[in-house]
Amino acid sequence: MVVCCPAAGSIKSAGGVLQTERINEQNFPCHLQQVTQSWVAVSELTKAHKKQSSSSAKKSASGSSANLIKSSAIALSLLSGSAAYAAAETAASGLIQINSTKGMATATGSDSIAIGKDSKAMGNNNSLAIGYRAQATGNDGALAIGGDSKASGKSNIALGYQAQADKNFAVAIGSGASAQQYNNAVAIGANAQANGATSLALGMGSKATGHDSYAIGYGSDAIGTTSIAFGRQSKASKDYDIVLGSEANTRNVGKGYSIAIGVGAVSGSNQAVKNLNGNDSGGVAIGTGAYTGVNKNNISLNSSVAVGAGAGAGYRKVDTDGFPTDNSTDADTNVKVLAKAFGGTTNTLDYFKNSGKADKEGFFSFQGVNINEATALGRNARAIGDQSVAIGAQSVAGQGSIVIGGNDIQAYDNKKYFKALNPDSEDAKGVNDFDAETTPGTGKNGNPITIRDKYKELVGATLDNSYRSSYGQDGSTVIGMQAHSTTPLGVAIGTNSIVRKGAFGATAIGSGASVFANAEAAVAIGMGSQAQGNYAVAAGTGAKAEESAVAAGYQANADKSAVAVGDSSKAATSSVAVGQGAVSEQVSDIAIGQGAKAKGEQGAIAMGLGTIAQGHSSIMIGGSDISTAANQVVEYSREKVTKDGTPELYDGKITEVINGKTVTRTIKLVKTETVAGEKLSDAYREITGYRLSTDSLDYSSSDNKNGHASISMGIHSLSKGAMGVAIGTGARADALGSMALGTGAHAGMQNSVAIGTGAVADEVSKGTRQTDISYDEDGNVVETGSAKAKYTFRWAGGINTSEGDVVSFGTPGAERQLKNVAAGRVAEDSTDAVNGSQLNAITRSLSQTITNGWQVGGNNKFRLSNIGSNGRVNFLDGLGTAVNIAEINQAEDTKGNKLVKIGSDFYKASDFTDGKLNAGAQKVSAAEIKKQPAGANVTFDVKEVNSTLSVSPVGLKVTTGEVTANPDGTMKTPNNTTKANNATVTTAMNAAETALVASQKEWREKNDAYQQTELAYLAADTALTKGKEAVEAIQADIATTQQELQAAQSILATDKAALARAQADVASNPSDVTKQSVLHKANEKVESTQFVVDQRTQKLAHQQATLTERQTQVSVLEQEKIKPRQYAIRQKMLMMWQIAI
Repeated sequence: MVVCCPAAGSIKSAGGVLQTERINEQNFPCHLQQVTQSWVAVSELTKAHKKQSSSSAKKSASGSSANLIKSSAIALSLLSGSAAYAAAETAASGLIQINSTKGMATATGSDSIAIGKDSKAMGNNNSLAIGYRAQATGNDGALAIGGDSKASGKSNIALGYQAQADKNFAVAIGSGASAQQYNNAVAIGANAQANGATSLALGMGSKATGHDSYAIGYGSDAIGTTSIAFGRQSKASKDYDIVLGSEANTRNVGKGYSIAIGVGAVSGSNQAVKNLNGNDSGGVAIGTGAYTGVNKNNISLNSSVAVGAGAGAGYRKVDTDGFPTDNSTDADTNVKVLAKAFGGTTNTLDYFKNSGKADKEGFFSFQGVNINEATALGRNARAIGDQSVAIGAQSVAGQGSIVIGGNDIQAYDNKKYFKALNPDSEDAKGVNDFDAETTPGTGKNGNPITIRDKYKELVGATLDNSYRSSYGQDGSTVIGMQAHSTTPLGVAIGTNSIVRKGAFGATAIGSGASVFANAEAAVAIGMGSQAQGNYAVAAGTGAKAEESAVAAGYQANADKSAVAVGDSSKAATSSVAVGQGAVSEQVSDIAIGQGAKAKGEQGAIAMGLGTIAQGHSSIMIGGSDISTAANQVVEYSREKVTKDGTPELYDGKITEVINGKTVTRTIKLVKTETVAGEKLSDAYREITGYRLSTDSLDYSSSDNKNGHASISMGIHSLSKGAMGVAIGTGARADALGSMALGTGAHAGMQNSVAIGTGAVADEVSKGTRQTDISYDEDGNVVETGSAKAKYTFRWAGGINTSEGDVVSFGTPGAERQLKNVAAGRVAEDSTDAVNGSQLNAITRSLSQTITNGWQVGGNNKFRLSNIGSNGRVNFLDGLGTAVNIAEINQAEDTKGNKLVKIGSDFYKASDFTDGKLNAGAQKVSAAEIKKQPAGANVTFDVKEVNSTLSVSPVGLKVTTGEVTANPDGTMKTPNNTTKANNATVTTAMNAAETALVASQKEWREKNDAYQQTELAYLAADTALTKGKEAVEAIQADIATTQQELQAAQSILATDKAALARAQADVASNPSDVTKQSVLHKANEKVESTQFVVDQRTQKLAHQQATLTERQTQVSVLEQEKIKPRQYAIRQKMLMMWQIAI
């Protein structure tokens, strides 16, 4: 066997020629080892040429192994057709062994080395090829180490099986590594490829294709110029793209400049789009699964940003039409994310066609729109539109929209709800202010509650904590956990806020705020608020508004086109409810005021605290509570009374014009006094005579239901009658069509009217349906047409009068004058009112025009009296004198019948009955009239001192003598024989006149007294009857109320027992929610029943107090004993005087 020799050259052997070269510019002399008979290369550093002892060799090997390896001889063995080996059995024996089968190494380049079967070191200047078929063909130190490795460029390095470096200064390290095509490329790792100039591929299967690109990590791929792909299977597709993270990538079209950072981050991946032809650039995807991409043909994605796990700008997967698809291996595909955003299933995420009408509903996207500058920040965030922003876990943003939020509220919805223990804190002075004391919020049962429970308590609905995305359609603004706007230009701000599909331009602000589908331009502001139709506005926690409606306030509710303003207010369609708890239940109703309720149909109106308009088309304006006003201090005037309670009178003078003359009269007036410092309730009682109830009036009860089409205005006012009107504090209109105007006014009969404070129109003052009235000879009212009827008067309009057709201006004992009444029409068919001036004119006319007949003259003390034709005057008890004016005859007919002239016509005296012309009487013709004396024939039958005075056309007869008269009426001279017993006509007339005047005076005085006492009697008798009826009615009401109270008390006892059982159940198991609910309902039922009991108790107390007042009034009227006294006076007057008209 042959080993290397000391000088370059050939050594012949049986196996062929061994060619030697210089190694490291040193000569290694060869020595024939005597023992082994082999040549050994010996370093010049060896001190001696003699054979060392075995022990010395071992010592040298152990102490200088590095040296030996570094400068040991290389044993070369070339085998030709047979096995060969070279071994240096020196100190380095066993460190190098070469075994080759056939083939030969070729080192043709200057200073080159080829080691291995078929290896080639052909490049000049120190090229090195080591390994089977290794090729170092490049110059200047090209290095190929490994089977089939190739270093073909200048100074290249190919290290590893099939490693290839074919351009200058390229490096390929690793099995199958390749640094080809361009200079300065570096590929490190199995199958790594650096195919761009100055590119770097580091990691198994990594690829750096672009110039100056870097692909670092298993399977990483840097395609674009100056691109960077860092991470397992990361991919930078376009120029200047940057990808950091496992499976992060940018898509392979467009202009590049994109960034994807994070596991699975994507910036415009070609997997995201089908048939994409756009020119995209500048995308940024940062975070696990973050990506930027688009959803349709002809769409560009420029300058987009996606930051966060799964964040995306554009769609990740599409189907054959370029739409999102669920066929993906991603953890959460677009369809899944959007399905969660909508709270539905993937079936709802359908699309519009490229042309024509859509055949499916659901989420859709646009075609042919560039997506520029989109930003997605957060896990699975999606920015799928131009200049869109998606921030937060699983948030989704469409064209130009902004979405800020997240997808999971379960992390906090079950947390306890805390509130500040002392909200009125001082200025912040230290860290303690940031750690202020708090206390857990509690529910109605006093137990601590969670955020979810508090939401349900306030809104009345459960907080949706399902796993959903935050999503924003094109042009939308979405901020909040699980907030989403599925319509263009929508605004959704707040946890779980939503603007549903088709609600174009709608706004939802607040946790759980929502705008319903297709509710265009609607607005929902407040936690749990709902805008349910087009143009609806719902503002307030739990507020709900339908189409074109406005609901403002906590849990306000407005139906279509309605307005509800105030906490818990509710308005039906086209109605209005304003105020806390205000309710308008029917279409077009109006309820304004705290607790006001309009329940009637067709525009019922309720205005004021606690008012309830139950009647259809009724109006109630006022309030149910007058307690505060009743206690206010006021000033008013009242009657001044003496110590015994009677009114204090004084003389007053009034001046009036009577019969054209100014007359001053003295009358009795009641003194008044000004009262200050007393309550309004005292003034009410003074002016109305009734106590002002300060109890809250329950308008919801059937007793206080207002009538249909009625009007009630004023605190405690109530119009119970249909079409009634009650205006004023405490005014009542109880019957159909009745009207009460004034404080405390009361109209209690159908069509009745009570005007003025305290005015009453009830059974006592009822009207009558009359057409006439009849009197007997004594002036008593009798039945018309009866035998006793002497005089009958008829009038117009009476047939239309019912009992309620009255107008009352006061009450008995508190009457009012009716002032400033215009003159009414005076005619047979007139129903107008007549004022005082008209009555005065009639009186004056009578005194001036009734001249026919006998006139009794008077003096300056007495009035004139006229007695008409055929009149009769009877004087009774008149100074012991009776004067009978029997008759006055105006003419006779040819048969001697006495005639009576009426106007210019004559009738027979026998045709008259009781001063009236009989029916069918015939006029006497002028031919039948015998005489018409110029004067009247008068006969006096005078009873005076048992004497009779007779006056006739032939003279004056006296029982003790006679005085005769001439035919012309002059007296004859009496004869001397009877002169002493004669009297003159003048004397008789004077006597008659004196008696008449005295009788008239006495009659007038007694008649005036009778009239006054008669009226007083009638008033007192009426008041007494009214009082007794009122007492009976109140007693009946008290009995009813007592029954109602007893029933309510029985129910209350039952409810309290149920409450006690519920309390015991909760005490035994405080955490049982069902039992707590039962306890809550039991509490509410007891409170409701207790309220009814209190109302009935107050009502009973009020009725009993009213009963006591009425009983006292009746007792006073009975004690006066007016009725017997009035009858006595009346009888006495009838005996004194009778007049027949």
